Amino acid sequence: MNSKQSDAWIALYVTDRLGFIPTEALTNAGFYLQVEPVRQVNYWDLDELTAALQSALENGNPEITVPPGVQHHEFVMGRYLGVSGQEDFEKATIPIRIEENDDHYSVRSWKKLANGKWEGEKNLALNCVVAKSNGARGIAEAIIEHLKSRKDLPGSMARDC
Repeated sequence: MNSKQSDAWIALYVTDRLGFIPTEALTNAGFYLQVEPVRQVNYWDLDELTAALQSALENGNPEITVPPGVQHHEFVMGRYLGVSGQEDFEKATIPIRIEENDDHYSVRSWKKLANGKWEGEKNLALNCVVAKSNGARGIAEAIIEHLKSRKDLPGSMARDC
């Protein structure tokens, strides 16, 4: 199946060195699953981040079938970060979610707890709307501005860009 939904659901995981945008596939069971390909991006480079986001928006969320009886799917992001579990993954990343809606994009990022794990959805560090007319560049600009203010970037303090 290679059909595309009208709205896209995209994840960007920011680490101390790179950003990672996995393909968010929509399964026949109705949930999203992160699969290959995973795009690596310099999230401080506006043009590079814009191109990566544009590609993800154009590709959307491909539909995949989960084979019957499969209880566990490979943790695709683990190999990129050298971690095997969700807790270590959360400590190594800042999550950013982009949802495409009819006339805008919702861009969200979670705060981090003292133990390095992500906060729940009720405590967001970023919760903004980008007009669809601003496209991937508008999303990239919002993300970079947000990251400049973060004091909890993995492996370093916020960067002066």
